[in-house]
Amino acid sequence: MASGIVDIDEVYDSAGGMILVTDPVTDIILDFHLAEHIDEGVVTAFLQSLCGGGLPVRGASTDRSNLYSGGKLAAVWEGVVHQHCVFHLLQESNRDLVRAAAAVRKTIKKLRARRRGRPCKRGRPRTQRLDKRTFVHQHRFLFTRRPDNLSDDDRQHLATMTEISPDLAVIRRFTDQLHALLSPQQTPAAARQLRDRMMATPEYHAHPHLLRILRRLHGDKLEPFIAYLSLPGLERTTNHVERKNRRFRLLQKTRYKRRKLSSIANAMKLELMHQKHRWEQAHPPAHQAGEPQPQRDPHVPSSIAA
Repeated sequence: MASGIVDIDEVYDSAGGMILVTDPVTDIILDFHLAEHIDEGVVTAFLQSLCGGGLPVRGASTDRSNLYSGGKLAAVWEGVVHQHCVFHLLQESNRDLVRAAAAVRKTIKKLRARRRGRPCKRGRPRTQRLDKRTFVHQHRFLFTRRPDNLSDDDRQHLATMTEISPDLAVIRRFTDQLHALLSPQQTPAAARQLRDRMMATPEYHAHPHLLRILRRLHGDKLEPFIAYLSLPGLERTTNHVERKNRRFRLLQKTRYKRRKLSSIANAMKLELMHQKHRWEQAHPPAHQAGEPQPQRDPHVPSSIAA
């Protein structure tokens, strides 16, 4: 039933926290653990109990929390491929990209206010002037958008902003290379080469916010973000387990009494029972999937035949 690929994450509440382990390939919850306080010892003990229970794990996706980093997963499952969530990296990088665009925007000259009153020559229409600072601020989100999600209007707006300031073109080029670096179509060797080219680009070092992103990918820091490229089936994000966490939050919202650890445990056990029922319905035994059942002798009473 388990594929050997797991997602691990924790969700916190007023009563404590819950560690959740899911299988993104088969779309199931493998196990959970509740504790009043979650630390490295609690996480390690829980994962060791999973390993002792016979759960083979080839790859695991987590966030960059200290609860899992530092070879803690490899100490539990020997040879496991540990993937850090790419979504969290892009989330932090997008904030720095917006700040870099804001820093460039402050260097653009402000639009001089018009003189009060009518134009000097009557009948002459006023010319439409582009407020460059406002235009960059209104379209700053384009510096975080993936290249394949850009529309024709978005590309036109980007062309206008690159004409306003060449530094904005540098930021957009950095965004394109960052998404190419973390693309599933990439190979580990090509990703490392692209990272090295980005580190060697002097224009990127002129922007402190871009330099902050490069520090997150310097040296061996890149390896956990491209680990999924070496193991087919390994997710590059923890979206699966986080969806399960949001489902649990929805259950809490509809049942306000699910706030104590005992109530949360009962709710999760009920969810696992429903999951098992759904799995049995989707994967019926062989004699229920269309194979003919053995014929009973009509002369033998049913009670004896049973």
